[in-house]
Amino acid sequence: MKAIIANIGGNDSVKLLPLLSPDTIIENPKILCGYSDVMTLHLYCYQLGLSTFYGDNLLTTIAEAQMWHPYSKYWFQKVLFDNSIIGNIPPSQDWSFSPNNHTNRNYKKTYIKNEGYVRLQGSGAVRGRLFGGHGGLAEYDEHCGIKLQKSYFENKIFFFEDIPEVCNIAYMSNFFDWLGKKGYLQVLKGVIIGKMRSDISFEPYAEAICNIVSDKYGLTELPIMYGLNFGHTSPICILPYDAEAELDVDKLRFAIIESGTAP
Repeated sequence: MKAIIANIGGNDSVKLLPLLSPDTIIENPKILCGYSDVMTLHLYCYQLGLSTFYGDNLLTTIAEAQMWHPYSKYWFQKVLFDNSIIGNIPPSQDWSFSPNNHTNRNYKKTYIKNEGYVRLQGSGAVRGRLFGGHGGLAEYDEHCGIKLQKSYFENKIFFFEDIPEVCNIAYMSNFFDWLGKKGYLQVLKGVIIGKMRSDISFEPYAEAICNIVSDKYGLTELPIMYGLNFGHTSPICILPYDAEAELDVDKLRFAIIESGTAP
């Protein structure tokens, strides 16, 4: 077996942790790809020194009834089957905020024009290795087998996304405040935020984030960009944990400047 692709998210992967053998995982590394609740397994592997991939789930991305979106398929093949540098990742031409439906084979998501990336604050270009996930990160100090460390965030480009059902403005504000209280926010190189699966304007969210990052913690120069295609949306790219990336908020550009799979 060369790879493990998660079927779907949920909230049960933490139950697997007591059953895992760190030595076996380290001695038999494999591609692990998925998003949402799969973040628990990503973090478990990360603390073992292994890089995994925050990307496609089988059911919610690859096996959509209408098709595997060409943008998602391209980045799946590029990141996992091509040893060259991943390179610039532009926004998709279209995107959908339609919910998933896995019981109706005739269901089709509605796709609309993608307006691209948006700078929230900061300037210029920064480089850092990728680390992140969704808002559940704030809970891992209490989870068996997972212990976040400040070093995980140091000099990183932090990626964040979450489901619209829980990710209201207060939730977003509280999460970035948690990053600041833990001292994680202060050691980041930059932040990228995935498109929300919602037709609600992101402007109130952006204001809430900047109120925390700039006004409360004084990090006015921290580059933050919104609208990247990853996580609970469609289509998506794949973000390899710990791969070096470059974020340029002036040019609205994001690139991964390493291979995802080369030794």
